[in-house]
Amino acid sequence: MTARFALLLVIAATAYASDLQFDVERAHQKVPGINLNGADHVEMVNKLNHRLSGTPGLLTKSCAKFTVDEITTLQKALYGSREQQLQDIYKSANDNRQLAAHGALAEDLESLEALWAKEKAIVDAHPDLHDVTRDGKCHEAVMWWVHHIPEATKEELKSFITLPLLAETSLHAEAEINDKAPAEAVKSVMNSYTTATGCGMCHASGFTSENTVAKVWPAELTYNATGYGAFPFWDHSGPGCSSCNRQIETGQKVKVLYSSTLNSEILLHTSCGNMSWVGASGYPENTPCNHLFNEKYGAFIYTPTSALSTESDGKFCCRTYDANDSNFPGAVPKDWARSQYLYSDSSGNTLFSGFSGDYYNGSVKIYWSTALGVDFWYYEDSEGNPVEQGEGCYFPGVKTKTTCDDPLPILFYHDYDPTTFVTASYTSSDFELPDVCKGSLLSTCPAPGGASRRTGAPQSRYHPVLSFPARLAGVGPKN
Repeated sequence: MTARFALLLVIAATAYASDLQFDVERAHQKVPGINLNGADHVEMVNKLNHRLSGTPGLLTKSCAKFTVDEITTLQKALYGSREQQLQDIYKSANDNRQLAAHGALAEDLESLEALWAKEKAIVDAHPDLHDVTRDGKCHEAVMWWVHHIPEATKEELKSFITLPLLAETSLHAEAEINDKAPAEAVKSVMNSYTTATGCGMCHASGFTSENTVAKVWPAELTYNATGYGAFPFWDHSGPGCSSCNRQIETGQKVKVLYSSTLNSEILLHTSCGNMSWVGASGYPENTPCNHLFNEKYGAFIYTPTSALSTESDGKFCCRTYDANDSNFPGAVPKDWARSQYLYSDSSGNTLFSGFSGDYYNGSVKIYWSTALGVDFWYYEDSEGNPVEQGEGCYFPGVKTKTTCDDPLPILFYHDYDPTTFVTASYTSSDFELPDVCKGSLLSTCPAPGGASRRTGAPQSRYHPVLSFPARLAGVGPKN
């Protein structure tokens, strides 16, 4: 092997690993972007079909124009083009995106072939069950395409396949086919169909909810908190943060103005880390900064005239998220906490004693989620009042927190001051973009998770979107 050829192999392998990084990140992300969520099954189908049919170069056609056999043939092609690493991620997390056929989990071709043969035998013997089986398989094939085929491979496959769209009907019910075939066949087909349409568990917000217990926030409010850990918690160096001070011993005052009505919020930080990496003058350096999320303009970090003031000093501003970014459309939803799991022990208890914070000591309800090795948490007291929220390389429970070493994700959190968590009333002027963020001094400091910046700076590609980690005020898109 020549040195030149060996170098080309290394470059190709590196490029593939880089391309696969986005697929791996998305595999770890359990909650889809809210632009792909629907209020119910039909709305979810319409949104996903719109996305699929609008994919450049991808041929699609109605699910009703396929047969069960044609979809099975397509699945065999997709299976041969899948990325095993993605399946391993879903399997380890017991994620419903694991490979399956005819209602059963299976990842080796021999097992899949056996399940497909069983499925075919039932449909051949009972043709009235064909359409329900086909509609389920359309969901199955789309899921395989979206979640098991790397983006680079999809580009290669577009010239060879036609993908079915999701069936544009309400969910089938067993009652509509229970007289079409023997009970055992009907049960088998409906089990397969129910499993195949499981994407609604994540994409249809009205389909299910992680919990219905977490208290919904007022539409507009303000609160103060004590924040621990670095802000910003990213820089231009990629995963981790080489310029961030990871200490959590000393806290800083944080103030938040929040409006779901105006879909905007602003986080006022008493002390922000050294942002010289932005490459612009006037940057914060252990001095105050504000993070503004404005529905119309996007999100920006700017320097204020004084700590916890919304007024800009006109010296520095950088953009963290573009306007209309699908993952960060403005303020977090007021029911964002319901996108997380309500934590319980083996006995079903959901109230845990031993929490000790800046403003509250006692028992807490814990809401928790995880993605890409990052844990997110939000605590309430027994009455549903906010106590604490945060994220980092591990889930601390009610124990004393410790820092996360580089290059692990930074641990940061804040304790809510309950006496300041009160309703408010705002106008658009309260979240107006400072002039410095509109002019020539505007720089870029792309924050993690933004859909519009996935192919940009390295730091925009590693942090999960799962819980809106860029905002210390809230974690989690509406589910």
